[in-house]
Amino acid sequence: MGVKIKWLGQSGLLFDTGRLRVCIDAYLTDHVYETFGQPGLKRMRPAPIAPENLNADFYCISHDHTDHYDPKSVAAAAAANARFAGSESAARHFAKDGHDCAKFVPLRPGDEFSSGGLRIRAVPAKHSDASAVGFVMELGGLLFYASADTLYFPELAGEVARAADGKIDAAFVCINGKLGNMNWREAARLVEALQPRLAVPMHYGLFADNTEDPAPFLEAVRKKGINCREPSESGFEI
Repeated sequence: MGVKIKWLGQSGLLFDTGRLRVCIDAYLTDHVYETFGQPGLKRMRPAPIAPENLNADFYCISHDHTDHYDPKSVAAAAAANARFAGSESAARHFAKDGHDCAKFVPLRPGDEFSSGGLRIRAVPAKHSDASAVGFVMELGGLLFYASADTLYFPELAGEVARAADGKIDAAFVCINGKLGNMNWREAARLVEALQPRLAVPMHYGLFADNTEDPAPFLEAVRKKGINCREPSESGFEI
């Protein structure tokens, strides 16, 4: 049996093995717009799932920005007894919100967390949140890389490849090229270096002020002979 992957919008992902549900950076509200009030930061599409229906066993948070640490989504998952792992900044926010700190495992690049058929290794990310991380995740016999928010830097591919022991079944990479993230060309360069079985762009299509057309990325990756596809809110299986 494979792993079903649902795109939650932005860099949010939900992985489901049928026995275990793991989410990364779920953003399921309009918290960014409510916080900043800019029309270009209002959701362009509704959330594919309500926070109370996420039902995640594990919830990973790459860093403490409003489109990655979504307080209502985090609170709903905490109330449903999910366990958390992620950046030190997200751990501090989690504690500030009054949640049980024992449920959150803070991760720095190189740290590893394992439990119940899940293994997560934190990998470096260069972003305006200095403690931001990406994730290499082993689940259902597969290895996934989720870049979350990061600029491109030459050492990134090597760090990810080492964390994944050289094998990546699917890589999910940001392409928006704004606010401290790789652009699509840099994301394609990273994917070429990693050589995953499948490459998937993300971090676009949610805010008018922070989006990108995924088509050039997909074309560039296919020209390198790497399988790729857009993410899906209805989910796909690998």
